[in-house]
Amino acid sequence: MRRVAFALLVALAAAGCADVAADEDLDAEAAGGEDTAAESALTDRHAVGSLAAASGETRAVASHVAAALGPALESGDHVVVLRTLTYDGVASYVVAHAESFRTSVVAKAALDRASSAGSASSGGALPSRLAALRADDATLRSLQLPPRTGAAGGQRVAVTIDMCQSSKRWEKELFDYLVATGDALGAPIPVGIAMTGGWAKAHPTELAQLLEWQSKKKLDVVWINHSFTHPLHCAGSRCAFMTAPQVDMKREVLDNERLLLSQGAVPSALFRFPGLTHDRRRRGELAELSLAALDADAWLAKGEPMHDGAVVLLHGNGNEPEGVRLFMRAVKAPAFASAIADRKSAFVSPLFALGPTAAK
Repeated sequence: MRRVAFALLVALAAAGCADVAADEDLDAEAAGGEDTAAESALTDRHAVGSLAAASGETRAVASHVAAALGPALESGDHVVVLRTLTYDGVASYVVAHAESFRTSVVAKAALDRASSAGSASSGGALPSRLAALRADDATLRSLQLPPRTGAAGGQRVAVTIDMCQSSKRWEKELFDYLVATGDALGAPIPVGIAMTGGWAKAHPTELAQLLEWQSKKKLDVVWINHSFTHPLHCAGSRCAFMTAPQVDMKREVLDNERLLLSQGAVPSALFRFPGLTHDRRRRGELAELSLAALDADAWLAKGEPMHDGAVVLLHGNGNEPEGVRLFMRAVKAPAFASAIADRKSAFVSPLFALGPTAAK
């Protein structure tokens, strides 16, 4: 029994989602990864209702539309309608810009007046990219970067930080480094934050800090859906995560989106499967929700190094300190630090995994 428990601890620690400091956490997470807190101090900042998957149709914006959150849309833009909802009592859409892939919430009436339906082929890269993913049974692992415009050399990497459920202290030093680097460069560092409902509910103060950094343009956050409960479903040393048959994929996705929207964060069109574990069925369900699965090719704690065009995977929840240690050692190395300061190397948006037209 002890050998089985030890093997399970190793597997969960490798996935970055188990708090291995306490046996009771092992028991709770092995049962399915649910947030076990009886109460959460997290309160809604916005009223979100009737959230549902939309058809994914592409709209051509004919006139200026003010977005409730995120960038405003300009005439001539194409957007993909991802979700319908009510936002603070107003019928609204979540849309993704078809070239930059940025998401925002817009009033339904305003967009309906200022847009017309268009074909997926005319709408830009997002719908066709999702169609290709569905047809090819593929996931995104690295960046599709545009050609360099400056001096050659250096690395362009996207930092993604998973926030699985955890009772440990978060890796604030990691975020502080990214904020300080952005301040030094005069522009916020893009960072993908793969958020779970379990971590958000258990850490409202830390979530508020992330949102404040975003609102004050200290970080350029891309909110990646990492599921609501981060299910584990472990047997021995093997975990099925979201491939377990009892997982309700749609609920995991939409419940987490509802939580993010209620806090004023707009989910992106990216989804990260817990444990990077998925199968054809789950990828198909994800594509039906107009989302793309983002894996990684530089999970540092697993020995995958950073390289040009890499999607770097770290855990900011305290459960995988080795990855953060390796990252901090790499970025503080004189050669890399100098390249960042000279803009020969750069931290770029994980949205570049969707295509080279992504917003920088």
